[in-house]
Amino acid sequence: MSNPQATPPSFGSGPGSLGSGPQAPHSAPPVADGAQAPEAPQIDGPVYDKPAQSTKQEKSGVSAFIWVALILGALILVLLLVFVMQNNQPVDISYFAWSFSMPLGVALLLAAIAGILIAAIIGTVRIILLGRRLKRAQKR
Repeated sequence: MSNPQATPPSFGSGPGSLGSGPQAPHSAPPVADGAQAPEAPQIDGPVYDKPAQSTKQEKSGVSAFIWVALILGALILVLLLVFVMQNNQPVDISYFAWSFSMPLGVALLLAAIAGILIAAIIGTVRIILLGRRLKRAQKR
């Protein structure tokens, strides 16, 4: 059901068309009586042209973050030490042909470290592959 009076969209070069010809300049929408038109933001230039200034507050923020991370890391190490000391009953561990005995806390800690290392290796490989893909895309 088409409307015989409807006109198809214009693909010519007139105002509002999709062509590449001259077009009318864009104007601001009309403003009601008594209201003021919003002012356009003033831009001095591209943001990347301004020199990066590091303030004392930014430097102290990084130092504070590192200090907090150091304190949290020390607390985690203390908690791990307590865990290992409280779980010192020996357990027998068998892996393929190997069989040995070690404290339960140490065995669990070694298993956690092995899991972290496996995740780090997989993550590193993924980051390397993504970096290569990005370099290839930038060359094109």
